Amino acid sequence: MTTSEFVGHIDDLNTKYDMIYLGDDDKDLDYDGNFRPDDKVLYYHVGGNRLARYELQGLMNHDYVTNGSQKKAATVGETDSTTGTTIGSVRGSGNDITKEIKNKLVNFAKSGYPVVVAGNIYGENKKTISTTLVDNSSYIYDFLNEVKGFDNVYKEGEITADEDINFCAELPKPKIELSSYPPSAIGTGDGPSNEFLTGENMTFQFQIIDEAQASPANAEYNCELYIDLNCDGNFSKSEKLDDIAVMQNGNVIKKENGIYQLSLNTTYTVSRKIPQEYIKLMPWKLVVTNNNNSEIRTSEIGYTKRQNTTSTQNTINVLQIIPNNSAECTWNLATDTTFQNLFDNVKDFNVKISTITVGQYETQYSANATYLNQYNMLIIGFCDGAGYGSSYGGNNPTNFSENDAQRILEFANTGKSVILAHDNTSSSVYDRTAQNGGISGDSTWKGWAYFFNQTLRRASGMDRYGITAPQSTSDILKQAKELDTNAQSTDWNAISKNSSDMAYYLNKNKEKTYSETQGFTNGKLRIANTTRETGSTEVTTTASQVNEGAITEYPYKIDKKITVAPHTFPILSIGIGRKCR
Repeated sequence: MTTSEFVGHIDDLNTKYDMIYLGDDDKDLDYDGNFRPDDKVLYYHVGGNRLARYELQGLMNHDYVTNGSQKKAATVGETDSTTGTTIGSVRGSGNDITKEIKNKLVNFAKSGYPVVVAGNIYGENKKTISTTLVDNSSYIYDFLNEVKGFDNVYKEGEITADEDINFCAELPKPKIELSSYPPSAIGTGDGPSNEFLTGENMTFQFQIIDEAQASPANAEYNCELYIDLNCDGNFSKSEKLDDIAVMQNGNVIKKENGIYQLSLNTTYTVSRKIPQEYIKLMPWKLVVTNNNNSEIRTSEIGYTKRQNTTSTQNTINVLQIIPNNSAECTWNLATDTTFQNLFDNVKDFNVKISTITVGQYETQYSANATYLNQYNMLIIGFCDGAGYGSSYGGNNPTNFSENDAQRILEFANTGKSVILAHDNTSSSVYDRTAQNGGISGDSTWKGWAYFFNQTLRRASGMDRYGITAPQSTSDILKQAKELDTNAQSTDWNAISKNSSDMAYYLNKNKEKTYSETQGFTNGKLRIANTTRETGSTEVTTTASQVNEGAITEYPYKIDKKITVAPHTFPILSIGIGRKCR
């Protein structure tokens, strides 16, 4: 898979894979509009640069010039006299992984399972790493550097017949063989599951199997149980249950030195009491770990639920805010009978949907600061961006104001759900108080979603570098200056602390950053730079599942590949790192 897909996966690599291969085939990198820094480098943290069209201007201070009280667009391509950087310059997304994924790869290598590196990425005997092929500011480089001394990490061209890589591929690989587990809440495409957890305990019965274990009599394993309380699929350390009961033949097994000492091919029972009032979906994960090497592990994931036996149904109140013109709305959930029939089949909860327009919300409800408190979920959309128009303010505005975008952010910050449907973000970032500018056929753009782009971009995980982050970060980035970890240590530390990523310079060992931190995707840049490698917007009608989780399994099971309405390339780069969440 590509690096861009790989960084989106939340799988446990050590459980899922027996070997990892880092390739050097650059066919998919070599095309116009990929923003590759040069024609040799394979893995690079940030892409090459282009001059953007005026449509994308507005995020940087030097995108504007002031003449008296008048603020207007600066000229794309000119040099900022203060910073020496180019006005209108933008950069591609790069071809790299994140720090979190790098750590997962290192942990995989620590398990002893083989890692094979293609071509000439490694030098002779893995003594060096080619910076022609791998940017030393990339996390791929960090991974290769950390594991180059591991015996189970191979340069592909140096593997010989005498070097038995099969031995590494046949290292202990435990698996859990479940004979009983909690009733499954996984639905089908036709309807939800009617199985429920009964009694007060969540109980598992299983054996640990490892056919590759050389000394099965001496192998010992620990087990852990997690419940994903927020249903985000991550099963974090805080969601591990410390008070489970582990038994064999009815006898409780106690931990030794803080861990269990479980044997292969032996039947065990794990049980955990679940409060009766806990009636929501409960994704669970049972993990088994080799006590001699914690990176050798396996897991099983499932989903269960408890039936609500009280007279009060669990009601989820949803507010959908749609465009003013109902003809522009492609999906009104409150009136869609197919949608309502699907949820009528779900007895676990009752979904009540109210619908208002943007104009109604702005003029009638926004004055009430507590109006949104009555809802559990907020949905904005569904429509194309043009359906919102570009009207802000007045008697019937079609777009959200700055104040109401902030209200939605505050709603999300309470932990409640917000769905931003199609085209609720855009490339409209040009100051609405500034005079429009540009050239013939290419002008600045004041379109829809301007205040969403300013207020909700970071909260929705679409601000990779922090250009819309709090002022301590964004004020630095908006200066459009290159940063050096030594020369500008104060600014550097502020960005490093508050952003999910930094625009590291090619082959500068993460000691220097580029000035271009607008964070647009390659897809958007291909149609919005001055050379326009792609003349028209790229569209897909297919969505493929990357991760399995509560959304894909409950209450209905969603196919791994589905047909969707024509959908364009995302506009804003996702910030996958920890600080964007």
